[in-house]
Amino acid sequence: MKTVQFDNIIQKKGKSNADCTKTGGSMGKEKIKIRYIVILPVLICALIFIRKLMKLNDLDAKEVAEIILVSPPYKKRITDQQEIEEFTRMFNNKKKRFVFSIINSSGWSKRAIISMGTRQYDIIFCGENITVNRLKYVMDESIDSELDQFYRSLNETEEEYN
Repeated sequence: MKTVQFDNIIQKKGKSNADCTKTGGSMGKEKIKIRYIVILPVLICALIFIRKLMKLNDLDAKEVAEIILVSPPYKKRITDQQEIEEFTRMFNNKKKRFVFSIINSSGWSKRAIISMGTRQYDIIFCGENITVNRLKYVMDESIDSELDQFYRSLNETEEEYN
């Protein structure tokens, strides 16, 4: 009968069998550390980038060329700088937080299509919920009544909204 001693195999210079079976012994731990050092900054940068995409920046009235404010079945085209400033102030004063989905949103009350130099915002208002270029946000309070008053106070002529 053969007797095999496993003590030397299981423990070799104070290391467990799991450590010894890795390629290079302690080199395995070094490779893991290097992976963490490389992967962690990449993940942090990705999270920062995604957060910036989800953050809704304040509108700058100086950059806005035109706002088309839609109140079905009509719309008004806003080009007056003072009225643009009033709209952006009203919009910027509301706190907005990003959400992945909006529940119980039925229809919409107002829509603003904001043309800026190289970009355009399409904002759909529905109570406290807003959608900006397909990204969804919830405001601290509804802006609908303010938008309705603002729309009625505009001197621009109403056009048919298609």
